Amino acid sequence: MLRLARDPELSRTSSVPAACEASDVAAWISDNNAAPRTSLTFAIIDRGVVAGAVTLKRLDASDNSGELAFWVGQEHRGKGLASKAADLALGYAFNRLLLDYAHAHCLRDSNPASRKTLESLGFTPDKSHSDLPVEGRFAERFDGDAWVFYRLDRPKPVELSQAAIEYQRLWNGYMSSYCGGRTSCFELVEELMRQMLQGEALNVLDVGCGTAAFTARQLLIKSPPRKITAVDGSEKGLLVARQLVASDAPVTFIKGDLTENAWASELTAGSYDVAFLGWVTHEIEPRHLLTLYGNIAQLLRPGGLLFNADFMDGLQGDWRNLGGDYQRRRLGSSFPAFNARFEKLPEVAAAIARDRQAKTRWTVRHAPDAHKRQLFDAGFVDAEEVWRYLGSAMVMAIR
Repeated sequence: MLRLARDPELSRTSSVPAACEASDVAAWISDNNAAPRTSLTFAIIDRGVVAGAVTLKRLDASDNSGELAFWVGQEHRGKGLASKAADLALGYAFNRLLLDYAHAHCLRDSNPASRKTLESLGFTPDKSHSDLPVEGRFAERFDGDAWVFYRLDRPKPVELSQAAIEYQRLWNGYMSSYCGGRTSCFELVEELMRQMLQGEALNVLDVGCGTAAFTARQLLIKSPPRKITAVDGSEKGLLVARQLVASDAPVTFIKGDLTENAWASELTAGSYDVAFLGWVTHEIEPRHLLTLYGNIAQLLRPGGLLFNADFMDGLQGDWRNLGGDYQRRRLGSSFPAFNARFEKLPEVAAAIARDRQAKTRWTVRHAPDAHKRQLFDAGFVDAEEVWRYLGSAMVMAIR
C-alpha cells in the first residue's frame, strides 16, 4: 500500500499525502479499529496483489451519511477495479453501517476517470453543493478547476443479514465493556467443559441466548462437535441470532419465557450435557428463579454442568462503586448510535413491538450464595462461585 501511495502523481488528484509515509498507512489501519469509528479504509486486492484503497469517511456525520473516496495505483488502472471496489464499499456502507446516503467529490476537469466511476455507480450531482474552486496545492497544478460534488441515496432496502453482522460486532464490543471480563468468562467455561465433559458430541443449552454470542463460539469448536438449543424471550434477539447462524448449523432456536415451564416442556428431559446462562438472571424476578433452575435441572443429564455468569452482588461499599465507575469509563457511543438506526429497520421494529407486549423485566443482582441456595433446591448436587470480575461473577453447578 505504501509503495503505491508514494506515487507523486496520485496525490495530485486525491487526498493521499504528497509524501505518503508508513505512519500515514498505519493511521488508516488505526482508524479502522477506532471506537467510535469515523472512517474505514479497505485495501483493493487484485489477484492477491494490493492495487489501491477505498475509504468510507465522515462516518460520524449527524445526517447518517458517509463520504466515499478511492484510488488505484498507476500500474493497476484500466481494469475497472475502482468501480468494483467502490461498489463493494457502498454495499458495506448501506447494509452494514446503515447509512442513508453517500457523497463524494472529485476534480471537475482534471479527473474525468473518477467522475465516470461515480456516475457508473449511480451517483448524481449533489444540488445542495455548488462547485468549489480549487485552492492550495491543487490550485498550483489545476488552476481554474473546481471540486464537483456527488450524492447517492441508499438504492434499496437494507439487507438484514448484513446489518445483523455489524450489530453483533458492536454489541459484542459493548457487552465486553459493560460486562468486564466477558471474554475470559467464555474461555473459562469452554476450558471447564473440555476438562469435565467427555463424549463424541455435546448437547448444549444456551438459555437466554440473546444474539447467540455463546452459541457462535460453540460452533467454532469442532471436537467434540456441538448440537445447540438456543432459547430466548426476546423477538429482537432471536431475529438477530437467526440471521447470524447458518441455516445448516446444528442449532435449534426456541422462543420462550424463562419464568415459565412451556419452553422446557418442548425439550427432552435429561438430554443435555451443559447449560449456559450469560447475563440473564438479573432480569428474572426472585420468585421465578427456582422455576428456571428447576427446568434446567430437568433437562440436564446426571453429571451435567450449569454455568451462570451475571451481575452478582458481592462487592461492598467503595468496591461496588469502583465496578460502576469502570463500566462508565469503558462504555462508548458506537453501539447505541448504531442500535438507534438498526431498530428502525421494518423487521426489527416489528420484533421490538412484539417484545413490548411481553412482561416487564426486572433488574436484580442476586448474590452468588442466593444462586447456590436456589440451585441446591432445584436438585443440583454441587454449586460454587468459580469466577469474578468486579461486579460480575459466575456460579457453576453440577446436576
